Amino acid sequence: MWCTLVYSTTLLRNDLFHLLHKWSGSPCDEDPNVADVVPIPVVVEPDPLLRRWRRYKSNGFLQVSCNGGLNQMRAGICDMVTIARYLNLTLLVPRLDKTSFWSDTSDFKDVFDLEYFINSLRDEVRIVRSLPQMRSNVSVLPMPPRSWSSEQYYLTQVQILPLFRKHKVIYFTKTDTRIANNGIPVEFQKLRCRVNYEALRFAPHIKDIGDKLISILKSSSSFIVLHLRYEMDMLSFSGCTHSCSATEADELTKKDIHEHRKGQPGRRTVSPWLPKEEDYFYANSQKCLAPLTPEFGVAI
Repeated sequence: MWCTLVYSTTLLRNDLFHLLHKWSGSPCDEDPNVADVVPIPVVVEPDPLLRRWRRYKSNGFLQVSCNGGLNQMRAGICDMVTIARYLNLTLLVPRLDKTSFWSDTSDFKDVFDLEYFINSLRDEVRIVRSLPQMRSNVSVLPMPPRSWSSEQYYLTQVQILPLFRKHKVIYFTKTDTRIANNGIPVEFQKLRCRVNYEALRFAPHIKDIGDKLISILKSSSSFIVLHLRYEMDMLSFSGCTHSCSATEADELTKKDIHEHRKGQPGRRTVSPWLPKEEDYFYANSQKCLAPLTPEFGVAI
């Protein structure tokens, strides 16, 4: 009895399906030359923590000290992972800047999820917390890599790679903008993006606070989060003094903010490549090339 009922229901369902399909006037039914639509396969990404370790002979150890604000340090970490990957290096957990902008004692593990960072990239690069005992007493070569460099600066036989073969442990004292943003291989860009959007996750306690804040904001109504980026460093870098007082303009144009923080004010001008005429700064503002003031930001 149940078999008959199920069979009858199946036939009725198929008849209705074909009838509705005929009424729909599908061009695929009328033209035999039109191919059937090929379904797009659903790609299921593997769990990052289940990826296999990449096996390779390491050419040396790379220590890095990330400089700048948190955003600059994050971008620098993406670059350093990429450099370590394509030079077959072992990367030590990056050190975070604690002195340039604020007195913050936070280490990498205090800001980011260290375990996830190491394991999610294990199919690309080996990341360790410290030098092995056999390398702990070797002489470390400190150096700042050249800014805005292409991959050739690191990969060719006459620049960085030979130094690792000689010294085995190199300490990059700066990480900001050490790789050019454009004109580099797609593989480089892909790995940088993977580090940025997948491997670098906030530590659990920071993520929990963020989730709570988002939940509170969502519970009332729609909301928007806006970073005005109206800070002294941004103004100093852009060279825009429009709407600043005479005292503020003098401070931005005659002092290097970064050198001032190091106790060496006035060592060099902020942007020596920019014209110094006042009308240039006004024109820059009119072209929307200057940071928005808080008043304009709120209005937008």
